[in-house]
Amino acid sequence: MMRTGHPLGAVALAGLLVTLTAGGLAAQTPKDIRIPTGQTRVKVPGTIKGKTDAVFRLQARSGQQLAVTMWSERPTTYFNIEAPNSGGEAIFVGQNEVGQAFDGALTRSGSYIIRVYQLGSAATSNKATKYELTVELTGQPSGGASGGSSDYSVNKLSNGGLELVWQDGCIGTFNRQREPLSFNDRCTDPIIARSREIAKTIR
Repeated sequence: MMRTGHPLGAVALAGLLVTLTAGGLAAQTPKDIRIPTGQTRVKVPGTIKGKTDAVFRLQARSGQQLAVTMWSERPTTYFNIEAPNSGGEAIFVGQNEVGQAFDGALTRSGSYIIRVYQLGSAATSNKATKYELTVELTGQPSGGASGGSSDYSVNKLSNGGLELVWQDGCIGTFNRQREPLSFNDRCTDPIIARSREIAKTIR
């Protein structure tokens, strides 16, 4: 059953903000989900094996509507969704829901994590399972003047570094000394320069 009309903040207040329960053995590097310009939906096929999670990252803004559904060839394959800066807690836990579907209004801007995982014998027996995510992002972001602090979010990393995530999809990473490590292909020269200045002010 598709959940609709429940802002993420309301989900948390309703007591549904629960600790991530995926069975992955180690942290996985997220793969970016990019919805083509002019479209609102993208399909993400993949194969998961054993207890290794498949982790995806989607840039979204407060005020938008996110819908995620999943088809899988095994009934014990699920997905969770984590909001930006959630500390590893899930706002949606697939194994606790009827049907593999989420539909909710976003209350934070930044990187949303979608984590696909297996439970039961498929995980313990190291079986491979095909799946396909359908990710849809619609609606207009709320507020925010161009160039202001609402244009980006800051994700502090466990190693002391940080990640600057811009609304247009640019992602810059910095070490604990706030020296730049990398920028993705969405980053223009002006945004890179602005990111360097912002990183210096964050402690």
